[in-house]
Amino acid sequence: MIRPETSDQRINLVEHKSFSFVMKCCRELDNSPAGTVAFVVGPSGAGKTELSYLIGPQIYGGGREESGKQLWVRVSAENPQAGFFTSKYLIGQILEEFRDPFHGMTHSLPEGLPPEQVERLRFALTRIAKGIRASEEDTRKAAISIARALSCRMLILDEANLMVLTKKGRPIEVYLESIRTLAKAMGVRVLMLGTLSLLDYVDYSAQISRIGLIWHLDRMKDDSEEAMLEFLSFLDQVQSDLGLGDLLTGNAEALYEATYGIPGELISLLERARIKAAADGRTDIEFRHVEDSLPLQVVRERMRAEADLIENFVSGKPISLPPGILGLSRRDRSRKARGRE
Repeated sequence: MIRPETSDQRINLVEHKSFSFVMKCCRELDNSPAGTVAFVVGPSGAGKTELSYLIGPQIYGGGREESGKQLWVRVSAENPQAGFFTSKYLIGQILEEFRDPFHGMTHSLPEGLPPEQVERLRFALTRIAKGIRASEEDTRKAAISIARALSCRMLILDEANLMVLTKKGRPIEVYLESIRTLAKAMGVRVLMLGTLSLLDYVDYSAQISRIGLIWHLDRMKDDSEEAMLEFLSFLDQVQSDLGLGDLLTGNAEALYEATYGIPGELISLLERARIKAAADGRTDIEFRHVEDSLPLQVVRERMRAEADLIENFVSGKPISLPPGILGLSRRDRSRKARGRE
């Protein structure tokens, strides 16, 4: 499933089998104990971010305005302010999704909080009003209390692979355990969505390894007639939404070779083709614009390697990659960043 924007047009939602499977798993996660951690892994462009926006509404229905509750909260591990992941920034995002009680007025706090919690929040609001930042402990306690008051059930963390970008000397397992214990105290389940680096997380924590779940948001395949029909249906939907005639279905084999059946790769390719067409003074895209927009061979090899590695890991198959095909490993990047060549 994908919902990109091209020019002033928006492509309709397109479902594929893998998306439906993962959505079903997410419904099952809602029945798991609080503190359960689940991982959705898939190659870049598989539709993870789109999924992260749709899980809450599809599982729980209407939002806070309709029910007076907030049954899910969606945040991202990306931290544009500092450039690296911090749990304090993550908790700040959660509070913002809870209508930012620390930066709002006291009367906007959710109803049903214990009197002592309201007093503590008022104290924190007063400190902030004076320009004094609330401590991480304060914000953590606020997130727990408000999540319970709003009957929140699921924390959805997109771009979770960016958690590898941590502060110097801070091991990632500390953040993972912190999120798990926070979720348990909030009464929520955690769904982390990310790419290749997310697979490392399962091995970092014994607690998470025991209770963690791993689901694969796969690409569209070409290994059967049914699978190719799915890809052709996707191409037909996209070309219909963008008014491209039969440009895509007429070149399905070449497009599959270029995108490896990854929806987001096709959309990115078409966006680059649109720019090429505009440079030619044209408003319509021809297939030569698409061909001129293909990524370099080494980029396509890395795209395929990432997708294959994730698929093999999740299915339990042996993992074998040419050295360096995915660039520096996480440990190598960390050592290089610290000047340890």
